[in-house]
Amino acid sequence: RKRNFAEVVLTQRRSLNETSDVHWKQCESRVNSRQECTSICQPERNSIQRKTMHQACLHGCQMAHVASTALGCRGKEEPKKSPRTEVSEEDAMQEIGVMAFDHCSKFQGVEPKPDVFATCRKYHRAGTKQGFRMGTDAMKNVLDEEWAGIKVEQ
Repeated sequence: RKRNFAEVVLTQRRSLNETSDVHWKQCESRVNSRQECTSICQPERNSIQRKTMHQACLHGCQMAHVASTALGCRGKEEPKKSPRTEVSEEDAMQEIGVMAFDHCSKFQGVEPKPDVFATCRKYHRAGTKQGFRMGTDAMKNVLDEEWAGIKVEQ
């Protein structure tokens, strides 16, 4: 198996603030936001305004899921601090949550008002929570696998 990790010799498992673009891409590629949101939005397929509600659900969920997965995989870069810091689920909910209005604004005038817009925002929250958890789990697995491979070679 080909390894594209940094050439440094590790004496212990890498932490999030030591990850690189290679790790982030591996992490993000392990999460299928479309598949997850299709599952999360399944109940909306049976709603009265089925097509519209389902579209609002998928849109809100996927926009948030992709963004929160990236946050879970990459952590947060803060000026004047260490290169990357881990983010709590609460921080992720706040950081991605503020985007809900913008992400869902296209449903603001859609009938039945305000139900479609509210559905988008509701599943934006669900997508944020699930995406962040999946991103942090995926990064943990990427780093665990890297470390396991190094230990085998030693």
